[in-house]
Amino acid sequence: MVIILRSSSLKKERKRHNFWRHILIFGFFYYMGIHGAVIHAALGNYIIMFLIILAMAGLLAWTLISPRSESEKNRILERIKTDESVQVALGIVLLFILIILNAF
Repeated sequence: MVIILRSSSLKKERKRHNFWRHILIFGFFYYMGIHGAVIHAALGNYIIMFLIILAMAGLLAWTLISPRSESEKNRILERIKTDESVQVALGIVLLFILIILNAF
């Protein structure tokens, strides 16, 4: 991510490049959120884990509510939304399973 941003290969003037820059940055936040939630679940910090999941759900909701304008952008966003929704749902289910197993 740092290499791509520092190499200036993404031009801010181009709408398409601006769109992909946003995907790159927010994808990194999702990556950090998923790993942070799992690490805190393993450590038993469930309050922090739920705060991270809440932040990720808020970011996902913001992505779903954001306005759409171009057809190519819509097609890409629909694919991303489906993948992210499935990943977040599976992550939440797995974290609840960890909590239940930890209780026994």
